[in-house]
Amino acid sequence: MQGGIVDITKIFNLIMERKNIELDLGELNNILNFMKKKGYISDIMKISNTKVIKFYPVQLTNDPKLLLAVVGDEGVETRESLIKKLNWSEARLENVLIHLIESGICKIGEKSILNTNLYFPGLKT
Repeated sequence: MQGGIVDITKIFNLIMERKNIELDLGELNNILNFMKKKGYISDIMKISNTKVIKFYPVQLTNDPKLLLAVVGDEGVETRESLIKKLNWSEARLENVLIHLIESGICKIGEKSILNTNLYFPGLKT
């Protein structure tokens, strides 16, 4: 994914599904405006009658650096081990992996029943 946009109501619903908190759309708007001011999100836009949040492309985030920092000395990881080490969602990991694979930094290895190995040849010591 090269950045992207998400409907604000989808973000609101995701938060409400995951957390036992009281939040309304007005509060979420305030939070998102703060995040935009601080540079955490690219923009808040209105398309037709839908308010959407525009996110930065993964290349402009710190995520690739964070992922590469946790790769072991052998330069081999699995998706599951990276999710556990980074405490990330599968979607967040996949966005970074796509970028690293397209950049030639990560290679997809053999698949086993449980895992697929991901190789980071430049990091092997």
